This record gives sequence, C-alpha cells and structure tokens, in this order.
Amino acid sequence: MQLIPGVELSNCPCCGSINIIRVNGVTYNNSYKSLEGYILKKIFNCRKCKEQIGLFSKDVDNRYKKVTKVFWLEDIQCDDQYHEILKKLDEIKFKNIKAKNKKYYEALKGINETHEQLREAKVKVRIKLKIQKKGMLIRHVY
Repeated sequence: MQLIPGVELSNCPCCGSINIIRVNGVTYNNSYKSLEGYILKKIFNCRKCKEQIGLFSKDVDNRYKKVTKVFWLEDIQCDDQYHEILKKLDEIKFKNIKAKNKKYYEALKGINETHEQLREAKVKVRIKLKIQKKGMLIRHVY
C-alpha cells in the first residue's frame, strides 16, 4: 500500500507487524530461483522481530499495473533448495501425463515427498525463529 510516493506500508510475514518502507529507484540482484519473474526492490529488517524481509515487485500483463509482495528471505531460501528438484519432476510428470505409465506415478510420488520435505524445512525455520526470539514464546511471566 502506497500513501506517499516512495513510502510503502507492509505487514511482516513472520510476526504480522506493520513496517514503513522507503523505496527508491535502486533494485537489487534477485538471486532467488523460485521468484524469477520478480524484481527485488528492497531488503530490510522488520522493526519488531528483526528478520530480513524482501520487497518484490512484478509487472503484470497490463503494463500500468504492478504486483508488490513482501517475503521472508529465509522462507524463500527454503523454497530455493527444492525448486530445481520440483521443476525436474514437473517436467517428467507433464511428459508422461497422457500415457500415465510408471514414470508418471514415480514423478507424482517424488513431488509429494519433496513437498513434504519442504514443509518440514519451513516448520524447522519457524521453530528456530521462535526459539531465537524467546519473547515470542513467553507472553506473561507471573
């Protein structure tokens, strides 16, 4: 959401707090394979949980409209670890979709296993975040 040109409001994907971001014309190198079509506009730390967050933008088919998304960078790194594996398995699945032979079902099984590993990795990252930020686990001390 943009109220003033160059200043945007965004919610943190980790803790949900609102951050005020000053965006200038500088773009960063987007090295994340899972977000190939996006442009990395800003890397900043959340004001509450101090985690690194990235502001990404993408041009839609309509050239006057842009999609802006905020992602937690550690979460994207987990996605990138499994991105190539999922991409190869998807290609195998689409090649064999009409025949539905053994390769097709092996690819489906591999995709499901990879998604399960990805979910486990993301849960581990979130648990690690909560352990590092002890204040998020303990709300009231009596």
